[in-house]
Amino acid sequence: MSEHQQIAHLLVIEDEREKRTIVLGEATCSIGRDLSNSIVLNSSSISRHHALLLRVTQPNKKHHVFRLIDGDWQGKRSANGMKVNGRSCLSHDLQHGDEIIFGSDVRARYYATVDRASIQFLTSCQAEEVSGFLSNLSDPLQSFTVTQNDTIQANDVALARLASFPELISHPIVEIDLKGNITYLNPAALVSFPTLQDKKLQHPILAEIVSLVRDNRDSYWVREVEVNNKTYEQSIYYISAGKLIRSYLTDITERKRVETLLKQSRDELESRVAQRTAELAAINESLKAEIAERKRAEENLCLLQSITTAITEAPNFEAAISVTLRGVCETIGWNFAEAWIPDLQDKTLQLSPAWYSNQKNMVAFREASQKFSFSRYVGIPGRVWATKKAEWQENVSEHPIELVLRANVAKQVGLKSALGIPIVTNEKVIAVFVFYTSIAYQEDQRMIELVKSVVWQLGLFIEHKRSEDALRSSMATNRALINAIPDWLFRINHKGIFVNFKSANYKNASSILLNNNNNLLGKHVSEVFPAEIATLALDSIEKALATNEMQLLECQLPSDSELCYYEIRFAVSADNEVMAIARDITDRKQAEEELKRQEKLLKAILNNIPDIAWLKDREGKFIAVNEAFCQIFGLDVENILGKTDFDFYIPKVAQQYQKDDLEIMQSGQPKCVEDIILDRTNNPIWVEIIKIPIYDNSDEAIGTTGIARDITQRKQLEEDMRKSLEKEKQLNELKSRFVTMTSHEFRTPLATILSSAELLEHYGHKWNEEKKLHYLSRIQVAVKHITDLMNDILVLGKAEAGKLEFSPTQLNVEQFCREIVEDIQLSANKHTIFFDSSNPDTIASLDEKLLRHILVNLLSNAIKYSPNSDRVDFSFIARSHEIIFRIRDYGIGIPKAEQERLFESFHRASNVGSIAGTGLGLAIVKKAIDIHGGTIEAQSQVGEGTTFIVSIPYSQ
Repeated sequence: MSEHQQIAHLLVIEDEREKRTIVLGEATCSIGRDLSNSIVLNSSSISRHHALLLRVTQPNKKHHVFRLIDGDWQGKRSANGMKVNGRSCLSHDLQHGDEIIFGSDVRARYYATVDRASIQFLTSCQAEEVSGFLSNLSDPLQSFTVTQNDTIQANDVALARLASFPELISHPIVEIDLKGNITYLNPAALVSFPTLQDKKLQHPILAEIVSLVRDNRDSYWVREVEVNNKTYEQSIYYISAGKLIRSYLTDITERKRVETLLKQSRDELESRVAQRTAELAAINESLKAEIAERKRAEENLCLLQSITTAITEAPNFEAAISVTLRGVCETIGWNFAEAWIPDLQDKTLQLSPAWYSNQKNMVAFREASQKFSFSRYVGIPGRVWATKKAEWQENVSEHPIELVLRANVAKQVGLKSALGIPIVTNEKVIAVFVFYTSIAYQEDQRMIELVKSVVWQLGLFIEHKRSEDALRSSMATNRALINAIPDWLFRINHKGIFVNFKSANYKNASSILLNNNNNLLGKHVSEVFPAEIATLALDSIEKALATNEMQLLECQLPSDSELCYYEIRFAVSADNEVMAIARDITDRKQAEEELKRQEKLLKAILNNIPDIAWLKDREGKFIAVNEAFCQIFGLDVENILGKTDFDFYIPKVAQQYQKDDLEIMQSGQPKCVEDIILDRTNNPIWVEIIKIPIYDNSDEAIGTTGIARDITQRKQLEEDMRKSLEKEKQLNELKSRFVTMTSHEFRTPLATILSSAELLEHYGHKWNEEKKLHYLSRIQVAVKHITDLMNDILVLGKAEAGKLEFSPTQLNVEQFCREIVEDIQLSANKHTIFFDSSNPDTIASLDEKLLRHILVNLLSNAIKYSPNSDRVDFSFIARSHEIIFRIRDYGIGIPKAEQERLFESFHRASNVGSIAGTGLGLAIVKKAIDIHGGTIEAQSQVGEGTTFIVSIPYSQ
């Protein structure tokens, strides 16, 4: 057979009902039973799966084979299994003629053929008995030699290829079952949706997907979902054979963005076309309206010219209002007009004497109006006043009185439409005009604009009149101001010629500059001032004209009896002209000289004070400091003056100093406090600060002054004295505890020694050796107890005196600990020490003698103070530069209130009862640990036990 011939794969299935031949397709399929117990392939009606037929491509071949796998798509095995050629198996690559048994009642045979006629015959209804025919079919796969390794390789390749397809796809693939359990996620899905496995059906990708499949008969859907500001197109497939839902997702964010942009562009284009069409139509209408408007404008212009002329010729404001009211009413054909003027407080509108009416019955309306005044937003006048906008009312007689206060009166005289117009100058309403007619008109914008134009002319007239009045008033004010200025005033041109002047109005003023000549006009500066002063004055004039900035000149001018100081200011007043003001500052100069003398005196006093001294103004700014102040902060005077406490102290301290200054100025009482300040090297200094208020000539507090004296040495002496007293107190307590302890601890062993010695003395000759040794042993134990007690006292004394020797050597820490445990275990009657070490080879440089003191004491205490327990835990851990020992007992514990005093000499907890002890052990332990540079920590609960944690640094 040629490899190019197409091989057909056949499966002949026989059960209790029928026998039929099925041609296997190109795809993988499932085999199972439907609800009627019939065998079906790859059907959504499968209720019980038997096996899967997996298509496997042969290596380097054009054809493929089928692999039979027991179970369903989710890996669940069939209930009764399957047999191939009489042997049970889970997987088998089908060969021509293989017999398969599913369960116990279904038999199938697999055949392969290239004969199209045979295929047509086998699948037709003509073949009732095909067993003989099938047995004669030749195997088309025999011509292909495939080794077992090739088959295994093909199987592996097929499975790898099948598994790698979704793994390599860059689009997310998600598969779930009908219960919402995730059965598969490819790498792209894991990257794109990292929270999918946590949220499951709550995630947007899986939301409502199960109900979508259950509620519809379709097996394929497409929808769009939003996830983390991205849009995905989700293709959903329902695999009925495996009851699985598989989703393929494609990121269409960019596509959606482009679609949105295209839609916006299309909408914008349509909008522009519509807008342009409307604009063209509006232009046509505008041209028509413009022609009509020009005609109306010509008519209105004639009106404006006539009214403007009349307004200009009016003698005063009221007359101008009357002319305007009459002109408007006659032009627009209305019957009545009135004006309302703001009062002096600008709170209400008052009725103006000016008004107009062309009907006699309007007098009643006028008389009734005289009783009214309007606040802002009240009535037509009040609303126009408040809004600065025109208001049109079509029929005032129909409005409620809340809207139009004079509605009833207007109705009686037959007034209907009303128009209110404001007169605004410099953003302020100076009057409100209201026009009335007996006919109800709808709002006419053209008429409103016409009336506004006329009123605007009146506003210009009023503004012009007010400007003239203001100019006259300003000139009068300027004259008054000039006359009130006591100094010399000069107008000098750019050539130095006096254009105008005003003499000073104080004593001896004329004798200084005029020299008995009352006229400076036309003279040159050099003719009036001494030569050197004239030169400086001309330079100042030139600079002022060049820079347009004021120039200041101070000089001395001779008088009849003395030299006087003058300050001359030059400022540009017109083109090529300056205004010069010359003021006699002799008194000020003398005061400044006196102030400088006082400042020098104050500075000398301050700098000779050894303490820190300063002066502050009312705002807390430093206005004077002495050298001691500068030395403390390491700053120059220039870097201190003008600054506040906030520039030198932390906010909390600065706020307190500021509060103290205010309190002193308000109460007038000095304040003395002790405080700590930091010098320029941040060293703390104790100071005694005395602050007092400073007063001016009117006895008003204008600042504070203070002196800070360094009392650090005094404070140190006080602290040393306090510590000495405390030390003496501690020594007295220690002495008392020592006496108490020694009297108690020595009494018992001495009594034992004495009684045993007396018994040996009197009865020794009668006792046998064993009894003698017993009493000798008692004496030895008592002596050892006293010796140990004395050793503890001596060790503690050396430690307190700083004479305890520290001789570190290289130790194997675990071996050392085990030796100590063995030694102590010998004397521990019922207790067992459980030792644990995770670092058996730790070698550290430690003092063996001191370390033995530490561990023996802590282990002995653990045994001694746990009488009702039989266990002590002991462990050590070696870290990079630290060894940690942990000793735990399950005994009486230590009261929390007494844990802080654990390491004091002779101190014992209040709950030890009759348990013997000296109170020295833990004190010695603490000293030994301190010498090693380590720490000790106690964790204890009464009734539960105590844990001591010792940390000692070490070097290998």
